[in-house]
Amino acid sequence: MNRNLYGKLIKSGQIDYLIFLRRYRLLVRAIFCISVLAASVAANAQQCDPTSNCDVEDQGGSIMAGPTTVFLIFWLPNGSHYDTSASHDDATYENLMTRFYTDLSGSSYFNILSQYPSTCGIAATNQTCLGTITATALPIDTAAYNQFNAGALGTSSKPLQDSDVQSEVQKMITANGITPGQNTEFIVFTAAGIQECNSSFGSCTDSGSTQYCAYHGVTTSGAIYAFMPQVNSLGSGCQSGVSRSPNNEIFADQEIVILSHEFFESVSDPGGDAWFSNATGSEIGDNCNQQTGSVGSNGSNVTLNSNPYVVEQIWSNNDGGCVLSDSFVSGPTFEYTTLTGGDDLRGDSSAISNLDASGGASFQTVTLKPQSQPEWANNSTHVRVFQASGTPPAGVAITLTSHNGFGETDDNWNIQSLDFKVKNPNGSLTCEQTVSGNPAARLTGQAPTITFATPNCAPPPPPASINQIHVTIETGNDNARSDSELWATLPGEPSFCLKPSNNADPDGVCANGGSATDQNGKQSWDNWTFSTESFSLPLPEPATSLTSLVIKLIEHDSTFETDDNWDIQGITVTLTDANGNSTTALNMSNPQNGDNCIARLKGSPNATTVAFTLDGTNGHTYVDGKASEAGQSTTCKNNGD
Repeated sequence: MNRNLYGKLIKSGQIDYLIFLRRYRLLVRAIFCISVLAASVAANAQQCDPTSNCDVEDQGGSIMAGPTTVFLIFWLPNGSHYDTSASHDDATYENLMTRFYTDLSGSSYFNILSQYPSTCGIAATNQTCLGTITATALPIDTAAYNQFNAGALGTSSKPLQDSDVQSEVQKMITANGITPGQNTEFIVFTAAGIQECNSSFGSCTDSGSTQYCAYHGVTTSGAIYAFMPQVNSLGSGCQSGVSRSPNNEIFADQEIVILSHEFFESVSDPGGDAWFSNATGSEIGDNCNQQTGSVGSNGSNVTLNSNPYVVEQIWSNNDGGCVLSDSFVSGPTFEYTTLTGGDDLRGDSSAISNLDASGGASFQTVTLKPQSQPEWANNSTHVRVFQASGTPPAGVAITLTSHNGFGETDDNWNIQSLDFKVKNPNGSLTCEQTVSGNPAARLTGQAPTITFATPNCAPPPPPASINQIHVTIETGNDNARSDSELWATLPGEPSFCLKPSNNADPDGVCANGGSATDQNGKQSWDNWTFSTESFSLPLPEPATSLTSLVIKLIEHDSTFETDDNWDIQGITVTLTDANGNSTTALNMSNPQNGDNCIARLKGSPNATTVAFTLDGTNGHTYVDGKASEAGQSTTCKNNGD
C-alpha cells in the first residue's frame, strides 16, 4: 500500500506546486504572492499539461465501495471556531459540510468518478461501485487538541501530529460503535488557526514552500480518513482563489473546494494503490489542483441538488482535461491503456476503436481520442473507459483518422503498447490482453487501422448441451414488491419461479418449496440490488434451442394497493453444461433510447411480460402487445422519482 516519499515541482505559468505523494495524498499550496494566485486561478491555469502524462492509470487496487457513508468529525474545543467572523456561525459551516456530501450523491459531478472502476468488493449499484453517499455528522468533540499528546496544542511551535488526527478518528469510531470498511471515510475538521505536521512527508500546514492544505490516507488500524484544517486560516495558498461565497459563508465555501479534491481522491485511490499516474504520482485531484474553472456571479461553478457550490475541477481521462461533470459509465466496462511511442497522435487527428466479435463483425465502436482533444505526445500514456454493450471481444481494431490542416500531410502514430481490460460491474477483472512492441503498431494515412487479437478475452465456444441456467437481474429505480411473483420461461421448458410472492395462492405455486423467499432469502427485490437465481433443466437441451428468455410479472395487490411496477436495469443469462462449462447468452446493462432502465413491467393493462433474445444480439420485446399503450411499458422510472 505504501509507496516511497518523493516530491516533484510542477509549474503552471507563475504557479509552482510542490506535490508530495506517499500513502497520503497531499493537496499542496501554491508558492507565489497573493495577487498572482488570484490572477492564476481566474485564468484557470491547469496543473498538468494534457499532452503529457496526465492520465491516471489503473494500478489494480480497490476503490471505495458504495453506497458510501462519510462520517464528519468536527473537533472544535470550547472557544475555537470555524467561522472567524464576528457572528462565529460555526453551525452553518458544519451544516454546509454535511449538505455538500448529500447533494453530491448521484450528481453529474460525482459521475466523473465512474470512469475509474476497480474492485470494490460488492455487487454493483446504479453508479457502478460508487453508489449513493450518506453523510453523518458525529457529535461535536469539544476536547482539547492536546487530549492525546500534552505537547500538541495546534500552534506553530506545538502543532498537532498526524498521530493525533488518527487517534481522534479511532476515538470517534469507538465512541459511536462504528465498524470501518471499504465504504466508510472519516473526515476530521479542525478549527481556524490550528497547525498540524505529518512526519510521513516531513511537512506542516505552515511550512512555507512545502505547506500542505489537506490530505487523505488510511489509519494504522485500516480506516480511510482525511484531515481538513480550516483552510482560510492557512493563507492564500489554500484558499483556491475563492473570494465570492455562493452560500454566504466564505470559510465553508473555501473549505469545500479542498474537501472535493480530497474526497474524489479518497474514492478513486483510498489506499494509494488504485488510480494515479505512474509518470507523476498524481491522483485525479492533483492534476487540477485548486482549479475551479469559470464561476458565476454568485461565486458558484456547480449546482448540486438545487444548491450552489464552488468545487475543484476533477481530472477526466475520457475528456483529456479538468471537468465539472461527466456522463455516467456503468459496468461492465472496456478499459484501454494506450502508450504512444516515438511518433505522436496529432491534436487535429482522431482515433476510434471497433470491438469485434468472434466472427469478425464489429459490435461496438468507441472514440479513444476525438479531434477536439489535445495531442497524445510521444511516450505518453492515455486511459479510456467505456460501457460495454456486449460480451468480451475476440479482437480490438484501432483506426487513425487525419484531419489535415493547410499544408499538413497525413498523420502517423506509433502505438508502443496497448493494455485492454474487461471488467465486471463490481470492478473485478473478466479478462486482460496486453500487446507491446517497438512499436506494437504504426498507423499511417495509407495503413490507418490495426487489429489486435484478444484471445484472452475471446468467449469460449458454447456448450453443446445445457443442463442449468443462471439468471442475474439488477433491479433499477422501482422495486418488485414482496407480494409480486416473477416467472421466467425458456422455449419448450416449464416456467420457473424467479421470485415468489408472500401473498400467493395457498397451493404454493411459485413459493420456492413452500417459502415466500427467493433462493437468496429475499422477499422483495429492492431498488438497485442484484438477484441471481439458478435452475436445472428437466433434461439436457441443445444450446441452439434456447433462443429466448421470457420474464413475467404477476401481482397480488393487497387492499388499497395499486398495481406493482418493476424496472429491470440489467440482466445476465449464463448457460452451463453437465461439466460446468458455461457461456454467456445475454448481458444487458445499457438502457437504450434515453430510457433509465432496460425494461419496465407494470400492472394491467400495461405490459407485464418481456422476452429477451439469447442469441448475442441483446434484444428484447414486450410479449403481451402493450408496449405502445400510453408509453407506459417502455418509460422507466426517472432516478429520484
